[in-house]
Amino acid sequence: MLKTSLTLFSCAALGSLFVISPISAQNTDEKRPAAEAQADQNKSKAEQDRSEQGKKQQRTADAHNNKRAQADQSMNDQIANWLMIDQQATLKFAENAMQKTEDPDVQELLKTVIEDHQNFAESLSSMESASKQGAEHHQKGNQDRNANNKDDAQAQQTAANKKQGEQNKPLPKDEDEDNSRDIRPEIADADADAVSQTEAQAAAIERAKPTGKSQITVPPQARIQPPSSDEAKQQDGHQEDKGDVHETGYRGAKTSSPWVGIHDEISQKLVSHSLKDLEQREGHDRNAAIVGMLLASHLEEEATMAVLEKHADGELQQKIADARKIVSQHRQSAESLMETLKEEPANK
Repeated sequence: MLKTSLTLFSCAALGSLFVISPISAQNTDEKRPAAEAQADQNKSKAEQDRSEQGKKQQRTADAHNNKRAQADQSMNDQIANWLMIDQQATLKFAENAMQKTEDPDVQELLKTVIEDHQNFAESLSSMESASKQGAEHHQKGNQDRNANNKDDAQAQQTAANKKQGEQNKPLPKDEDEDNSRDIRPEIADADADAVSQTEAQAAAIERAKPTGKSQITVPPQARIQPPSSDEAKQQDGHQEDKGDVHETGYRGAKTSSPWVGIHDEISQKLVSHSLKDLEQREGHDRNAAIVGMLLASHLEEEATMAVLEKHADGELQQKIADARKIVSQHRQSAESLMETLKEEPANK
């Protein structure tokens, strides 16, 4: 009898193992697709984060390069404007002085000065036009690049959303699930009873509610409040200040420096005073004054170009170097002619 009982107990235990083993295997199989889906989701998110980080770094580098290029271009523009003022002053003086002398040597020097400085002024003017075109082209390139980055980001987001939707789809039912319910009918019956009880409770609660539609209220502290008008003004003003600095590299200096305008006023005043001085002179004295003023102005301009050449960049720097050599030749010619004029009264 005891032997028979042990045999039946062993068979029952062995049967339980056979029942539990398929259920455990089924649970493992159900967890594996979910884990794989979560791993794919994490991998996709990591790739998207790396892509966004790379684009953010590229945008930062572009902004830095753009800021530096604009600052360099702003400096070049101011230097070119400064030199253009010098050329206009020299040309105005030389053209008026040409009408006040009959000395062929002085006229020849003035003619050379007018021709060379006119060429340099035209060269500076052409650079200004090229600078505007280059700035427009650079701005358009940045806009196109930003548009492409935006399209890529939208495409990646769409793909990520699509993949997320596919991963969130319910897994297909496994045949082992039905088999497990057949093996353990008492569990299925208990679940059905629990569902029926829950539905009954829900129906009772619904009947106990008063008539009319219920409304869900959001607590005031959970609502998103828009910024006040003062805060908005502060934010806008802060962004505008940054825009000024980032756009040009100089706060509020979207055009030439005001000192360039002051330099223009000084140059015009100097030419006016010089021409008035010539009106008070005659003959040899006037010729010597013309050459002396050319000598002094070219000495100053040569020193100015030596300094501005160090602060200029690119093509402008080379143009200044070439022009400085010509200005030096003019100065030497004026010095030589001045020595000749000094000897003329002694010979007469």
